[in-house]
Amino acid sequence: MAITSIFGLQSGFNTSEVVEKLIALQQRPLEAKVSDRELEVEKLDLLKELRGLLNTFKSTVRLMNVRDRLVSIDGTFIADTTGGENARVGVTTTLNSPIGNYSIDVNQLAQKGIVQSDDRFSSASDIYSPGFFGAGTLEITVAGIQTDISITNTDTVQQVVDKINASAADVTAKVVDDGSGATPISIVIEGNKTGSSQTVSAFFDGPFGFGDKFFTSIQSSQDALFDFEGVSYARSTNIVSDVLTGTTLSLEALGPGTIQITQDTEAIRGKVDDFVEQYNAIRAFVNDNAQFDPDTLEAGPLFGNVSVRSLEQSLARLVSSEVQGLSTSFSFLSQVGIKTGDDGLLELDEAKLSSALASDPTGVVNLFINSGSASNPNVTFGSAATTTEEGTFELQVTGGVPELRKVGESTFVPAVAGPGDTFIGAAGTTAEGLVFSITAAELASDGNKGTIEVSLGVAEKLNRLVTFNTDTTLDSPLQGDINTTTGTIEDLNETILKLDDRLALFEENITKEFIRLEQLLGELDSQRRAVESSLANLPSLLSK
Repeated sequence: MAITSIFGLQSGFNTSEVVEKLIALQQRPLEAKVSDRELEVEKLDLLKELRGLLNTFKSTVRLMNVRDRLVSIDGTFIADTTGGENARVGVTTTLNSPIGNYSIDVNQLAQKGIVQSDDRFSSASDIYSPGFFGAGTLEITVAGIQTDISITNTDTVQQVVDKINASAADVTAKVVDDGSGATPISIVIEGNKTGSSQTVSAFFDGPFGFGDKFFTSIQSSQDALFDFEGVSYARSTNIVSDVLTGTTLSLEALGPGTIQITQDTEAIRGKVDDFVEQYNAIRAFVNDNAQFDPDTLEAGPLFGNVSVRSLEQSLARLVSSEVQGLSTSFSFLSQVGIKTGDDGLLELDEAKLSSALASDPTGVVNLFINSGSASNPNVTFGSAATTTEEGTFELQVTGGVPELRKVGESTFVPAVAGPGDTFIGAAGTTAEGLVFSITAAELASDGNKGTIEVSLGVAEKLNRLVTFNTDTTLDSPLQGDINTTTGTIEDLNETILKLDDRLALFEENITKEFIRLEQLLGELDSQRRAVESSLANLPSLLSK
C-alpha cells in the first residue's frame, strides 16, 4: 500500500495536511524564483520587441538619410498642339536635373543612311552575281571609310548579306521581301549610326567592269535639329544629354513643346508619413511599458531600465534639435510641420508640410539627409559615411596631397585617393569616410583650400542611433540589457531546477520521518497494550 496510507493511524493527527503545509512552506523560495523568471522573460520579450520596432524604423530612416533615396526628380514633356503638331520627347532625369520648365522645338530627327540594291531577285537563295564574270568586290563606304568584301559567283543573296554583316563595315544588311511581282527580293544596307556625317553607299565592282551592281539611297543620313530655350542645336543622334544638366532627352517626333522638371514631393511626403508613424510606434511602446503611474504606484515592466530611458531621451533630442550647417530655409523639423507633443509622440501638420514642400523642397530634404558644401568652387562635397562627424573641416594641400582637419583640431591628416579626382577622409579621424573632389589645377598649388561643411540630417543621426542599438555585434546599452536579461533567465532556470530537486528531497525525507513517527507510535502502543494486559492479569496471578 502507499506509504501515506498509515498517516495518522497511531497519532490521530491529519499528518497528510501537516506534510503538505510543510512542503508549501519550503516551496516559497521556489515560487519566488519562478515569479522572478516570469518577470525577466516578460522583460526580455519586450526588449526584443523594442529592438524589432527599431529595426523597422531603421529601414525607413535609411530611405531618408541619402538624397538619391529620398528625392525623386521627374521629367515630363508636354507637346504644344496649337499648330496641329504632336511632338514627342522622352525625358530621363537624375538628381542633378534642374527644376523648371524648358521650351523645345524639334525641327528634324537624326537619321541613318540606308541604301537598297537596284537588282532584284526571286528568292534569297538566288545567286547574287552568276556566270564567268560574277566574282567581284562589294564596296561599302560609311562616313568616308570603305570596306571591301569579296563576292564569288556562287554566293547567294543571303550569303552576301551574311558576308556584309560579318565584315568590318559599320552597317547592318538584311534581305527584304516587298511582295511585289516575280522578283520581290532586294538587299537593304543600313548604317549603324545616325548623323549627317554617317553617309552610306554601296557598289558591286565586277571584274573588268562587267557585272557591276548599283545601290540607290532610300534614306539620307542627317543630324537632329532642334531649338532649346531659343538656342538652335544640331546633334548626330536623337539621344541628347548635353543641353540640360543631368537630363537625357530622346527626340521622337517633330514639333514644339515644354519639358517640365519637378521634384516628386508626394514621394517625400509618403516617406515623412512613414517616418512619423514608425517613430510614434516606438515612443508609444516605451510609454506603455516604461511608465510609472503616481496615482496607482504601478510601474511598467521596463520602468527604470537605463537603456530604454537613454534611447527614449536620445530619440526625443534628435527629432527636436537643430540641424547644423544648413543654408536652406529650414533647420528644425518643427518648421516643416513635424513637432513633438506632450506625450512624446510626433504630430504632423499636413498643411505646413505641404507649404514647406511647395516653397523649398530642397530645404525639407536637407533636414533629413547627410549633406555638405565646400567654400572653394574647385572643391565639391561628395558624400559622408556613417563614420563622418558633423561640422566644418579645413582643407589644405601639401605636396599635391589634400589634407583635412576639423575646426578645433590641431593636426591636418592626409586624405586617401579615391577613384578619379575624388579623395576620402582617412580612417580613424573625424573626417573618416568624407568623400570630396578637387580639381587638378587646385591640387597643383599648396596652401589653404577653404572649408568643407558636413551636415547630418535627422534621418542620418537616427540611423546611426538605431543601428547602434540593433546591431547585435555592437556593445549598445539595449543589447547589453538583452544579454544580461538572457543570462539572468538562464541562472534562474538553473536555480529553479536545484530548488525543485531540493523540494522533492525534502518531501521524500519529511514523509519518511512522519511514517517513522507513526511506526514508533505503533510500537509504543503495542507495548502499552502488552503492559496493560499484564497488569490486568496480575490479580489472578497473585491469588494463586
